Amino acid sequence: DFMHQENLPLDLRFRTRAFFEYGYNHSRDIPASIEELSMSLRTEVALHLYNDLITTVPFFRDCGKEFLTEVILRLKAQTLSPGDYLYEAGEYGDSMFFLIKGSVEVVLDDKNGVFAELREGSYFGENCVLGLADHRPVSVRAMTWCNLFCLTQNALEDCIAHHPEA
Repeated sequence: DFMHQENLPLDLRFRTRAFFEYGYNHSRDIPASIEELSMSLRTEVALHLYNDLITTVPFFRDCGKEFLTEVILRLKAQTLSPGDYLYEAGEYGDSMFFLIKGSVEVVLDDKNGVFAELREGSYFGENCVLGLADHRPVSVRAMTWCNLFCLTQNALEDCIAHHPEA
């Protein structure tokens, strides 16, 4: 296989295989086939799966079902293995994240260390998705295997353009 041909170290091969295996077995991505459902059924399914997660964010709490459904359908699933950085302090940022499974640590810097630990149901990065900041003030590192959803600023802007009442 590719990893053998490229002579990747055994540890790196193991971690790569574990990453794909975990992602395959624990994916929370919304299947593309949901687009084939009627709008009312798609709304029901999306809200059943992720309404509680999305409405933990204060600026989504009072939004309508159609808007929330579009936001949910624009979420992109991501997987992190233990020790992976989702992003590092100072990086450009235009998205927020919802932690579906696992835990991450928020790292201020090398000198000050870990500031907080976030668990399932947490969200972070909202200042970047709202355009209030364009660089990450902290680093976020996975402590365990993590499933996250990412919402980009462009996706949110599209949702707002389609649902200006939101």
